[in-house]
Amino acid sequence: MKDLLLNPVTGDLAVTLQDADLVSVSGADEVAQQLTIRLRFFLGECIFDPSKGVNYFGKIFIANPNIASISTILKNTILATDGVRDILTFDVSFDKKTRKTTVSFSVDTVYGVVNYNNGLAVPVASSTVYSTEGGHTTPHPVSLKEGASLNDTLLALSGLDDEAGFLYEIDHIHFVKYPFAGNGSALSVSHSDHNHEATAFPTASPTVKGGIKTGSDFTMSGETLQLRHAPLIVSLSGGSVNEKGQTVSSASLSWTLSGDTPTHSSLTDVSGFDVNTAGGVHNFTGFSITTDKTYILTIGDDVENPSSTASVVEHFTQKMYYGNNATSSLTSAQVVALANKFLTDSRLQTLSLSGGGNYLYIAYPSDYGLADIWVGGLRDTSWIQTTVSVTNVSGATEDFYVYRSVNKTSGAGISVEVK
Repeated sequence: MKDLLLNPVTGDLAVTLQDADLVSVSGADEVAQQLTIRLRFFLGECIFDPSKGVNYFGKIFIANPNIASISTILKNTILATDGVRDILTFDVSFDKKTRKTTVSFSVDTVYGVVNYNNGLAVPVASSTVYSTEGGHTTPHPVSLKEGASLNDTLLALSGLDDEAGFLYEIDHIHFVKYPFAGNGSALSVSHSDHNHEATAFPTASPTVKGGIKTGSDFTMSGETLQLRHAPLIVSLSGGSVNEKGQTVSSASLSWTLSGDTPTHSSLTDVSGFDVNTAGGVHNFTGFSITTDKTYILTIGDDVENPSSTASVVEHFTQKMYYGNNATSSLTSAQVVALANKFLTDSRLQTLSLSGGGNYLYIAYPSDYGLADIWVGGLRDTSWIQTTVSVTNVSGATEDFYVYRSVNKTSGAGISVEVK
């Protein structure tokens, strides 16, 4: 595949400095560019085909966004991109305080791995070097990868026919060459994802070709340049759904991480917490939780803290009860004793009831609102609704709406929808 190169910041077409020719892009770079374009493309934005694009306004930029739904929408968009074979990692998190959703992922393409973070997709390794001046981009025949030695990097750049001050991009790392009175030049480095300003440092000499100063986007191991991989929470699971009135004293959480090993970490209400990078379930005790609680896991390193945040919820709710009873009205104890029950936050359910010669009953918290009862696919307005103060087995008391069939029935497997 081949496409025209776009400036990743402005979205404008990139052209050469010499003759203003358009620049093409192919391989992993082209797939990365397509991913960025598709994920920035809003549904209805194209007047020629309004069905194209991501439904941000209808499904994502809404009150109480559904993270699972958002993940499905974005994953489908990613997998529909030409050249993408599979999603290797995917993380989406929503910060309720700032109402900010953050998405990061890695995909396997026909050309290699492409990472997406901070709104920009980049290949893990590329073979194109660009110089940029005045907003224009020029390709150069130099190929370097992560792990290239400092000496090799400087020699490659010094061989380019340019002027000092040009900005080079190698594997999406920015190198700026600065002139000095003596021989050689110095390099300042930043990563294109973050668009940092470059600054000059160690002066070059006949014996020192230049220097690379570590920063927020890369590190040095001896004379080897290594990209910094910010610690990332790939997944966090745990928490539980509990009946109101219960007390939760412990939590079991599991997580997977990627990137560099975190040097900073925290978990809500766990003092002295140090994130364990190993997999498996991690148990925490000493809690006394009776209402909804959010566990927030944060990790970071000495450059950025936190670099990643994820959360799970310890949730408390009530049960829906249903079954049959011979009496025409139920007490609190009789509601709780109905044969079938399950925890839920909504009255919207499809149930299978059997009469056994008795009345059919359905009960749920009044906070869920009044219902329409449908039987066998037809609305049934004959059900009788009352309100009963119910104390569940965990000791919590709440008003419940109780619905009773108008007649007794011996039917079995009756499909009842609560709408």
